[in-house]
Amino acid sequence: MLGTELYIDLENSDYYMAYSYLGNRTNYSLMGFHTANFFGVSWFQMLRLRNYGADLSVSHPFSKFSRLEFGATSYNVEQRLIDLLTGTTMYDRRINTVLPRAAWIFDNTLWGYFYPVDGWRIRSDFITSPKFSETSLQFNTLQLDMRRYFKLSREYSFALRLSAGLSEGQSPQRFFLGGEANWINQQFRTYHDYEDAQDIYFSDFVTPLRGARYYESEGNRYFLTNFEFRYPFIKYLAMGWPIPLTMASIQGVTFLDIGAAWENDEFQPFARDDYGAFYMNDLVGGFGFGTRLFFGYFILKVDVAWRFDLDKVWEPRYYFSLGTDF
Repeated sequence: MLGTELYIDLENSDYYMAYSYLGNRTNYSLMGFHTANFFGVSWFQMLRLRNYGADLSVSHPFSKFSRLEFGATSYNVEQRLIDLLTGTTMYDRRINTVLPRAAWIFDNTLWGYFYPVDGWRIRSDFITSPKFSETSLQFNTLQLDMRRYFKLSREYSFALRLSAGLSEGQSPQRFFLGGEANWINQQFRTYHDYEDAQDIYFSDFVTPLRGARYYESEGNRYFLTNFEFRYPFIKYLAMGWPIPLTMASIQGVTFLDIGAAWENDEFQPFARDDYGAFYMNDLVGGFGFGTRLFFGYFILKVDVAWRFDLDKVWEPRYYFSLGTDF
């Protein structure tokens, strides 16, 4: 496989090359990659981000439903602040690290038209970054994602998910909790700029937590639970006025999302305010409902969610996003 986006020269372009050998039970893959991005900081300054490296991965199945994965990535990051008037580099940071990893996956799900409707999906990941030079990072990260799907009938199902993770070390990974993947009309609790290369390339966004914004909660530990009831919303609708319109197979979901991210052992799930009212402190929760519309080449997800903390309920927040529900 080869993918590329050429711009000026190789140092400023995006490209990757990958080869996979799938002839035997154990699969092997080798990949090399390079990306470069530019951001205007001011009218005379530009930030240049570049990351490149190579990845080797091995996957061995035990059965149709479970497998082990191993791999290692040589990951290199360059972050430069350039003065456009003089062409000089005002700031230069480099991160050079190796990321060995291992994962166990179990998946016996039965899929419906839009999402899984029955079975289990479990994934546990371990990734480490040993400190071998002044420019390398040192952390150990463990994550677990468990999902259970219950087929209630031919068209109705219930999904339950529990996800958790922690990162330890001199420079632990950070988890940003909140929002929805591929969120089109995205909103942010706070604006994270491009100053921290570690957050840009080594952090994880944890979704979905509807009712919340991106960066609603952050830390080196997290957990997230999702409860979702899935059902047919509109099986078939034909209108003749004011315009001819036909809609079919529009799915509906009703959900409850609760999660939290925090630093080290500083987790305080609940607290009381000055008036003695009990509320969710580090916990973030949201509930709501939505629809799934299939447009031939993609699925549009439309959700409305209300954040709550047991003391009050916020104004509704609307989510337009692309992709399937997993």
